[in-house]
Amino acid sequence: MCGDYSNPRTRLKRELLTGATDELETSSSLCEYKMAEPQPDENCIFCRIVAGQLAVARVFEDDSCVAFLDHRPVFPGHVLLIPRKHYETLADLPADQIAPFFTNAQLLSRAVEQGMLAEGTFVGINNRVSQSVPHLHVHVVPRRRGDGLRGFFWPRQRYASDREMTRVQGLLVDAITAIRTGA
Repeated sequence: MCGDYSNPRTRLKRELLTGATDELETSSSLCEYKMAEPQPDENCIFCRIVAGQLAVARVFEDDSCVAFLDHRPVFPGHVLLIPRKHYETLADLPADQIAPFFTNAQLLSRAVEQGMLAEGTFVGINNRVSQSVPHLHVHVVPRRRGDGLRGFFWPRQRYASDREMTRVQGLLVDAITAIRTGA
């Protein structure tokens, strides 16, 4: 597990669940953790795929990433893109790896659409919740109108009021500021 996530993620979760707005103690350990070089995790199925210990249907690879067909696809052509190094979530991916990683996600989105004659793609990441393998991965799924998927895979709801939306907006703006300033 990486660093101390008490700032501002816990604060946001606490405020959303309880309405409490008291300040929580913050730490810089998240930044310190990110500077450590990740080591392959021998128990991680994706690290084993990168190492060539497990056979998969690879569709792309470069110095930083590997992409392969999901063994239980939503639809044929469902691809997973993973970084070669073991990062658990998007928050753990170093800043200098974001552009290459998402350039490859963009390439795969185009390729899945073209190669599968799809009308579009769904591109998504789960961070911890619903993340079946604790190694960062992007799903690129071919989409067609009438394919049975309805927008997001969970029920959507409106904010209770404009005031509630403004409160949540403020929490996120504060969290972004705290992350960017290292507070």
